[in-house]
Amino acid sequence: SKDSSLSILQQYASKDKRIKVFTQENQGPATARNVGLKNAKGEYIWFVDADDWCEPIAAMTAYEKIKKINADIIIFAARSYDDQKKEFAGTDRFGHNNQHIWLLDMIPNQYNNKLFIFEEAREWMLNVPMELWNRLYKRDFLTKHDIWLHTDLLMGDDCFLNVECYVSGAKIVILKDILYNYRIDIKTSVVSKLTYFKCKYYDYSLIMAKKTNSLIRKNNINPNTSKYLIKRDFSRIHAHYKMLKNLNKLKFHIKLRELLIEQKDLYTDEVLKFASNFDLINKIRNMSYVRYFFENYMIIKNKSQNNKTSYSIFCIPIITKKTEINRKAIYLFGIEIFKKKIMQDKIKKYFLGICYANKHKPVLELNLTNELRVLKDYISLQISATSLHKEVFPQFKNTNNGKDVVVVGSGPTLKYYKPIKNAVHIGVNRTFLYDKYKLDYLFLQDYIGAKHYIDAANKYLQGKCIKFYGITTFENITIPEQYAVKAEALRYFEGSFTTPFFSDISISPLPSYHSVIFPALSFAAYTNPKRIYIVGCDCNNLGNFDNFQGEYELSIPIVKNGWRDFKQFVKQMYPNTEVISVNPVGLKGLFKNEIYTKEFLEEN
Repeated sequence: SKDSSLSILQQYASKDKRIKVFTQENQGPATARNVGLKNAKGEYIWFVDADDWCEPIAAMTAYEKIKKINADIIIFAARSYDDQKKEFAGTDRFGHNNQHIWLLDMIPNQYNNKLFIFEEAREWMLNVPMELWNRLYKRDFLTKHDIWLHTDLLMGDDCFLNVECYVSGAKIVILKDILYNYRIDIKTSVVSKLTYFKCKYYDYSLIMAKKTNSLIRKNNINPNTSKYLIKRDFSRIHAHYKMLKNLNKLKFHIKLRELLIEQKDLYTDEVLKFASNFDLINKIRNMSYVRYFFENYMIIKNKSQNNKTSYSIFCIPIITKKTEINRKAIYLFGIEIFKKKIMQDKIKKYFLGICYANKHKPVLELNLTNELRVLKDYISLQISATSLHKEVFPQFKNTNNGKDVVVVGSGPTLKYYKPIKNAVHIGVNRTFLYDKYKLDYLFLQDYIGAKHYIDAANKYLQGKCIKFYGITTFENITIPEQYAVKAEALRYFEGSFTTPFFSDISISPLPSYHSVIFPALSFAAYTNPKRIYIVGCDCNNLGNFDNFQGEYELSIPIVKNGWRDFKQFVKQMYPNTEVISVNPVGLKGLFKNEIYTKEFLEEN
């Protein structure tokens, strides 16, 4: 805190030895609460937000009740206070008119002051406010079941802690007395609008769902109970999905579809129908994200009965073509830009109202054929990749879990690399010619660059080194099938320069970014290693480790963009995988962990 809170706390601690003050660099409320929980000595735990206040008798009332009935958790009523209007409000922090929920009015009267467990009340228990501050927890219960706040959740860490308590068999008691006052509409709130805004673009709802699934499996929760947990997750997912637009919605759609496929044993039709919004979820699960996005958001062609054809992008009419017997016209945003009049003895053409002779070439004739062909090719690529990759990649998923993986590029710094013992080596292009290691995997995809050494690559460690030969969007540089057959290589589809990283490469094309290193990195992450070492991936055009000079240069801006995207991809999808850059050139400072060899430093 930047104010005098610390000095005030220290003053109280000097007067009462029961008060303990712990300080640390600001790492968010979840980390701070875990520090408090770790150092707590009392019988019960109460998490109070710094900007709220409790009723004078709150602690005593809650303590006496939980102690008397021998519960693990006591939940009490609360109310919100509008800090701007200086009055108690009828809404929550997001302006929703659900104050009755914090007052616990939805709880059946027979459960008031009665001891129960989650299994007995699962039909309504997850609708009870899931905050931390409206309840006391028995510390021994949290310790026994190793329950902590999840620091990787920007929002929802409180909710998940309560779910963990419920499924661990916590004995619960409800007290409808108002003991807590929650401030809303203040800039310093622990849950501010800024945090809420960040959560729109942070996949917290999907992360929560994954954590719930792990909890269901870990605790072997029966299906009749787990479906209520899944239902709550999908209410959150659906609300999150509705907030997003355009590209953010597409990204979320992709990740949600991957989750639905990955957890298909839990997400059965019966469970998803129970979770509501089944039609939307089922459509996302069964339809390719490219097709879904194309049908719902991209170019939509509409034909009307009056010979008018319009093309809309993101539901906005962009181009309209109108055809009559002796007249054709094209409109851009409703403005006529081209007109063709067929007269008895001649044809007149107009551009922006100006007539130009028929013998001249038109300044502009807007034709969507090429654009639609590009889009068609993109959809075709997605379908082809899904068909091929589901036969190629699933066998490699998580195969390097707990291992070290070295992704090797052919840049000049490779010559300084001393092989890491017991590591899995994934190489690209000419890296198989480096004689200080043996590659486990080899990626090739540019025939123009590889034609000088592809025969040697085909023969390299046959039966021991698994080879992947790419199929690109440019037929002239795709490695011909005859070489893949000789090498017994597996094939994969590479996307365009803008194809992003996907966590499930068994249903998606691999990224390009103008370099084969990115399909190799995508594959490495898919195997889920403990560490990924980056070696010889020099981000420049200074040749290769063996002084071989290729026939074309890399587009450095595109390549650097690929590296930045890879960093964010691993951070988000593989947070437990550490990326270590060895002798970085052109990438210095990008990754947190960097290693420099003695030989490299001496010569550079």
